[in-house]
Amino acid sequence: MKTTMILSTLILGSSLAFACDSPEKAQQSADQAKREADDKAGTTRKAEQDKLQAQGNANHAQDQATIALVAAKSDYDIKIATLLSDIDKKVADIRASDLTASISAKEKNKASLKALQSGRDLVAADVKIVDSSTSEAWEATKVRVDKDMADGKATLSTQ
Repeated sequence: MKTTMILSTLILGSSLAFACDSPEKAQQSADQAKREADDKAGTTRKAEQDKLQAQGNANHAQDQATIALVAAKSDYDIKIATLLSDIDKKVADIRASDLTASISAKEKNKASLKALQSGRDLVAADVKIVDSSTSEAWEATKVRVDKDMADGKATLSTQ
């Protein structure tokens, strides 16, 4: 019985010794796990902040590109409107001179009016093209409109 008692005391004592050591180690493990989780959370927060910053930069760049495209379209709308106005004035002048023109001058005026109307139609169609152009297609649109406007100006100057 004495041996059983000694054996029980030894088992109980070592259990208590492990129990006293175990909470400290458990707390250290818990503290380490918390530090690791905090580090991961900090890294995740930083990555999220970086992602939001990059998205903000991309949005700003897109806004600037949109502003530039709108400004370019507006410039072309003004150029087109000015050319159309010049053509319309020339047409009105020719029609006014047609009232007192000779028959041969009226035939020449008719040909001039036809050429001017053709040039005007071409340039007027560019208004829709400019307005519907995307930033990806803008350079090609500009080339086309510039050519049409040059043709319209040439027609205007020869009539």
